[in-house]
Amino acid sequence: ADQIYVLWQIIGKLPPRAIGSFDVHSGSTAAIKIGKLSAPYRGTVFAVSLEHGRKIPPAPTVVVAAS
Repeated sequence: ADQIYVLWQIIGKLPPRAIGSFDVHSGSTAAIKIGKLSAPYRGTVFAVSLEHGRKIPPAPTVVVAAS
């Protein structure tokens, strides 16, 4: 209730861009819909951060996954 996951799109050396936020519920297998990419997929890295509070910060604080 006091934290969210945020999906970030990272393109080259530009600052990460938040695509959206989501919650993870134990036992849930439903797809998560969070928003559109801010730039084309090509050359993009994605990261997920765990953030305290319920608002998306300007930059990720605790990255828990990246690809």
